[in-house]
Amino acid sequence: MQEPPIPRLNRLRLQALAHRYVEDANILLENKRWPSAYYIVGYAVECALKACIARQVQQHDFLT
Repeated sequence: MQEPPIPRLNRLRLQALAHRYVEDANILLENKRWPSAYYIVGYAVECALKACIARQVQQHDFLT
């Protein structure tokens, strides 16, 4: 049985994910689902930091 390919994230994909998570968090905030919003925005911060690291180390692909 062949294993599925390992997904890769590049800097642009990480930035897009960060923006998407912020949008999702805003929707949750508007609906007064604060714990979930804070949880999701944590993912946004993680993706944004990884995108910054990718740029600094000039490593544009990360394994997930």
